[in-house]
Amino acid sequence: MIRNVVRLCRERLNFSQAAFAARLGVSIETYRTWDSGRRQPPASVVAQARQLAGGSVDEKPVPLAILAPIIGVHVRTLRHAARMGRLRVTYDTRTTFRHVRLRATRQDAETFLRMFYKRTYSRFAARNPVSWPQVPADYDAHIRLLRDRPVILATDRTPHRQSDRDALIPKTLKRSRSSESLPCSSLCTP
Repeated sequence: MIRNVVRLCRERLNFSQAAFAARLGVSIETYRTWDSGRRQPPASVVAQARQLAGGSVDEKPVPLAILAPIIGVHVRTLRHAARMGRLRVTYDTRTTFRHVRLRATRQDAETFLRMFYKRTYSRFAARNPVSWPQVPADYDAHIRLLRDRPVILATDRTPHRQSDRDALIPKTLKRSRSSESLPCSSLCTP
């Protein structure tokens, strides 16, 4: 059962909470708990609200954040299903933090639940068994070979003599270093 179906019916009719509560014959405080989603309305009230709204309210696209608790799945699951093309969505013209808002109808969400959810997303989905790589028969020989291999350190790759170090520095860098190394007294004459 949709928890906020009475709210959707009220919004479809463009009634205030007080006016819709009067139409349903309940107090405004009771209706507000149903409208906010804190309590679930009785089935008779839901049927009466749908009748007042003139049919099914499930056709109206609602944001995925509202639809997720209604159908009992996480909102990230619905977003992923929309990205993968498993949930038919419409895009809202407004954005939230530069992200396009996705909307879907309850019928589309129920179709997703029937066709894809139990097979791919839920805890009932078939999982591939974890396959561990096979250990080669000569694994011990590979370990010994790696252990006996000489290790090249970073200090072994650096040149030890000054002439070798100078060969690694480009000539343009040598000129800029030589001008920087002049004492200040030669550059700045009073």
